[in-house]
Amino acid sequence: MTMNQEKILLLGASGFIGEKIRQKAKENQLDILEFDRFDSNMMEKITSYSPTTIINAAGSLGKSNFEDALDANFLHPIRILNHLNDNKPTNAGEIKWVQLASYFEMQIIYGRTDPYSTTKATFRNYIKLFSPADFKIIILYLPHIVGLEMRKDALFPALMQAKKESEFVLNTSGEQYLPVLHVDDCVSGVLSAINSAAGEYHLTPTWYGELIELLRLINHFYGLKISATPSLKSVDAEYPKLNFSNRVNNWDPKVGIEAILTEFMSGVAN
Repeated sequence: MTMNQEKILLLGASGFIGEKIRQKAKENQLDILEFDRFDSNMMEKITSYSPTTIINAAGSLGKSNFEDALDANFLHPIRILNHLNDNKPTNAGEIKWVQLASYFEMQIIYGRTDPYSTTKATFRNYIKLFSPADFKIIILYLPHIVGLEMRKDALFPALMQAKKESEFVLNTSGEQYLPVLHVDDCVSGVLSAINSAAGEYHLTPTWYGELIELLRLINHFYGLKISATPSLKSVDAEYPKLNFSNRVNNWDPKVGIEAILTEFMSGVAN
């Protein structure tokens, strides 16, 4: 099946990555239905639409509400999976489920326990074990996805804000490895992965190093006085460097780290 023949159900269409996937799909004139978990008629719409591919870009951090993270990251995707299985037309072919997974989930084996990572990983393990036989499960692990539209309290916007503030102090302890990928590359990788065989894949970071190395890059290219000072605890500290080895075929990142930093610097300046 070609991409133009796919009928894509997109979960998380209002999020940072999901919105970019939605925009690219529209640009390429792909057939796409945006899922809204607060729409009481959504399941009927899914039945009528009869999707061939589900892209799950949904995710709640659960910083202030663990129940929301549990619902968005685990319970609601299970409801959709079961609904699709129960209402699948008899002559329908294989349904593809593309599950986007954060590198945070890869750190669980090293002790990461935040609500986002644990609930997302629980669903990922569920579909690996219990998905119906005629569902093709594609799990795609993502690096740290960056772009100007991301949350302003995220790491990259905070670092780039130093252009205005002239100095930024990062509280950290231990080694912090940061795999970086631009959101445009992420979207192209997700769409490329749709035609992959069932399995687990990684989108290769365009840059991957210690956070202090990134600070040195910013200092070198833009002359910012960004420094790191030790603290007692940091959520990303002391996890070993991850392996992004199982790559999506015929896909490579295009936007390098200098272009990413330049985009952010320009965005902050404007």
